[in-house]
Amino acid sequence: VLDVLFGEDESKLELTAEMLKIDIKNYKVVSVLDIEMLAEKDNAVDRQELIENMISRFKKEFEKIEDAIYARMGERLIFLYSTDNISRIQTAMEGIIKSIRTTGYAAYSGIGGAGSGKNELRRSYKEADQACVMARVHRKDPVGIYNGTDLSLLLMNLPAKKREEFVSGVFRNCEERQKQEIIQCLKSYIKNNGSISKVANELYVHKNTLQYRLTKMKSLTGYDPRNLREAVSLTVAVVLEDLCE
Repeated sequence: VLDVLFGEDESKLELTAEMLKIDIKNYKVVSVLDIEMLAEKDNAVDRQELIENMISRFKKEFEKIEDAIYARMGERLIFLYSTDNISRIQTAMEGIIKSIRTTGYAAYSGIGGAGSGKNELRRSYKEADQACVMARVHRKDPVGIYNGTDLSLLLMNLPAKKREEFVSGVFRNCEERQKQEIIQCLKSYIKNNGSISKVANELYVHKNTLQYRLTKMKSLTGYDPRNLREAVSLTVAVVLEDLCE
């Protein structure tokens, strides 16, 4: 798996594939799984052994997908699938993550697009990596599926300095407390498609209080989330703020 995605020695790759009786052309999709600690563990416990134990726990879920292989790279697992059924892969990854979380670890996964051949699998890996980052940033769904039109993925490719400059520009007149209050309000506003009633209920405030906050947001940032054109800048700032963390 690692030779396919990162190796440069074609002859070695072909020899290894022949020895293992693996036809690389049969594999179409790459997914990644990142494991991170939720709580501190006893220093005497071998971290690597813990990860190996987790792998043994989720093998049953992984085996539900026929003709799939995986490799471990540190605390990342990389999977290659012969199927291009993204729904099946997503279900399997969700089952694996559920199993891992029972051990006190958090885990996030990303699934790339389908393709055929070494170059396409490498592209699928890069997409899976980006989708995994998005899953970790948003912490909404543990499995991210690559979508080339996703705003977060597009913005993730901006240099870190540019991201920080944009966020700083939008919130330049805000104190840190005000900035965090605005971001909290915006996230709820975006999530609920601008429904004043739903946002007010989620934030436990009166609808008039929410309208006041939105008006104040306009005075502090220069952007009104109730105006579609101006809301774009605020939405981008919220996404970039998450990426900067």
